[in-house]
Amino acid sequence: MRPLIGLVLLTPSLAWALEGHWRPSQLKDIAPELAELGLKVPVATLSDPTKAPLGAILDMDVCSGAFVSPDGLVMTAFHCVTDGLLFASGDSDDLFEDGFSASDRAAERWVGPDQGMRLTIAARDVTEDVLAGTKKLEGTERLDRIDDNTSDLVRRCETGPDVHCEVAAYGDGSSYELITQRDFHDVRVVYAPPRTVGYFGGDRDNWQWPRHGGDFAFLRIYASADGKSTAHHPANVPYHPDVWLPIAPEGVGPGEFVMVAGYPNGTYRWRSAAEVDFAQEIGLPVRVQVRRDLLGIIDGFVAKDDGLASTLAPRQLSLSNDLIYYSGTLDQLRRAGAADERWTFERDLARWIAADPARTTEWGTVLDKVHRLQAEEAATYERDQLVRQMVRQVDLLHAATAIWRLAAESEKPDRDRAVGFQNRDRPGIADELDQMDVRFDARVDRAMLRYFLLRLMHLPEGDQVAEVANWLGVENGENVEGAIDDKLADLYSSTDLADSDQRRDLMGTSTWYLEHGDDPWFDLAKALAPFIERMEAEQRGRESEWRVAKPQYLAAVQAFYPEARPRYLAASRKVAPGVFYPDANQTLRVSVGKVDGYFPRDGLIAAAQTTLEGIAGKAGEAPYDAPPELLSAIASKEYGPWVDERLATVPVNFLSTLDTARGSSGSATMNAKGQVVGIIFDGNYESIASDWMFDPAVTRSIHTDIRYVVWYLDRVAGQSALLHELGVEPHFADAAAAAPE
Repeated sequence: MRPLIGLVLLTPSLAWALEGHWRPSQLKDIAPELAELGLKVPVATLSDPTKAPLGAILDMDVCSGAFVSPDGLVMTAFHCVTDGLLFASGDSDDLFEDGFSASDRAAERWVGPDQGMRLTIAARDVTEDVLAGTKKLEGTERLDRIDDNTSDLVRRCETGPDVHCEVAAYGDGSSYELITQRDFHDVRVVYAPPRTVGYFGGDRDNWQWPRHGGDFAFLRIYASADGKSTAHHPANVPYHPDVWLPIAPEGVGPGEFVMVAGYPNGTYRWRSAAEVDFAQEIGLPVRVQVRRDLLGIIDGFVAKDDGLASTLAPRQLSLSNDLIYYSGTLDQLRRAGAADERWTFERDLARWIAADPARTTEWGTVLDKVHRLQAEEAATYERDQLVRQMVRQVDLLHAATAIWRLAAESEKPDRDRAVGFQNRDRPGIADELDQMDVRFDARVDRAMLRYFLLRLMHLPEGDQVAEVANWLGVENGENVEGAIDDKLADLYSSTDLADSDQRRDLMGTSTWYLEHGDDPWFDLAKALAPFIERMEAEQRGRESEWRVAKPQYLAAVQAFYPEARPRYLAASRKVAPGVFYPDANQTLRVSVGKVDGYFPRDGLIAAAQTTLEGIAGKAGEAPYDAPPELLSAIASKEYGPWVDERLATVPVNFLSTLDTARGSSGSATMNAKGQVVGIIFDGNYESIASDWMFDPAVTRSIHTDIRYVVWYLDRVAGQSALLHELGVEPHFADAAAAAPE
């Protein structure tokens, strides 16, 4: 059986251990493999999220980062802070394009309300608490009880404004964990290279190897004088973490142990055949088409107006990354015949269940349940996805629907409100709406809304959204484009939603006030509200059934594989029980591996490292427009102590066998001692579908080598103070400062 959905038995044990997004508490279970790989940190220490190194790892929502100094300095990937750089840019500068270097701490710039960070400080199993009182309940009543229990746990946990708590589900509801995090709101940029370094190669090199990107940036977390996390304020001081990671400027080479700790987003290794089939035939194609169309809209406007390039760059980057990811995943799933293999596996699973009366009693109907639920979701997926993306991508509509929903939910007691619209969520909603100012362009916004409305109105008659047609005032599909253009003219002629102060004021109003005002956006928000509520109710009904069916399905899958995927321990030459790792769910995970290249296809070898000379060899027209000072430094061949003796130059990027996922970007790559040797920022194209399936032969992660980071800071950027803070002795910068004039 091929390595699909994380269910292949891998030998020897090293290959087995390379697969998996491991929960810290699970690391003791794979201690033999970790020792064989070369881990030097005691497993008990590595398993503790409050000690080094895990105690330094930060959750950035869509990325990860790590403390690298006692003064709250955070290292992450450049592409993880593009929105923040845009926010911090002034009228006369562009931090995304030109980079940024703070002359001192007073000059460090706030990167905005959306660039918060969280540090996990505690986690405990709460499965019994979450499922309390649910045994005799079914359907949405059971889900309501789970939500109530979850809300109670979170409410009791959040003891202050700097404490964020959430209940994470593992194994699609097989178990639950209450996670407590310290929530940081005042994050400032310390240093970021220019785009021509941080995003060298641009979209053309995304998910590609060889790479030569300087994908790194440094931020600093600020807090109140007593060390409490608080809102951005000039009086705040650098936060002093209990744990930070030391830099290992000697780096790592081929064959050496590496690990990454971070917050990878969702993976789908344990999905059913029906879900894999749906992803191939419906889910991914719809997502690809929407993102390709939206990217085309943005590219068209940027081509006509160069001034929009910086404003729209983060959105372009996000959509482009999504497009490459979804289209590449679709391509690889189809090439691998993923759905066919999964159907074959489930036929064997069904026979195994039917062969035993006890198993039949336990799991005899679970496959039918899973397949039925997926078919129900597939029936309305395109329509629902279009509405969700319309509300998300059209900035003014996003603001209008958020404010309308907040007003409607505020009429209920706080604990009865929808998740995301309780009192605890208000600051986050306000911050998100504030961030709109730095990316909004009315022309692009209007074009995107027109696109979504046309797509919705051209769905088959039975799939159309009646509320949209009624709002447009069209019957039998007549004059759709004219009706849309008339509505767009009204919507974009005048609105309070384009002003951040007005948006904040509107957050405190009622639905009556919004309905009787003169802003046409709230007419649209009101019109869409019944459909959104109906869509969410349908989804919630299915979710209540999924919460029962998926844990049953996973239990059957694990039981089907003897001893839960046994593995071979090379050191003792024994077979030991396997360890099941749950899919990633944006909780703290650890991945382990080694620096290694691979064979992309017959006759080709992908070496494990790239070098400075590779940058010079690529340099030319955008997106390979490397800065002259970098090319001059490369030409000088002044490598200093950052040279790799084997390569006789400075390594730029390297490959590893680490099993990572989106959301891991920005995570510190560590050596066997828990020291920083790089920053993970991407994966190779052959592993683009690794969220769904794992192949140790070609799955590789791409990292910025720490030696390139310190060489660039030292030789090119002259960042002596920053290097000293990192605990790295500068070679070029201090020498230049000491040289007589």
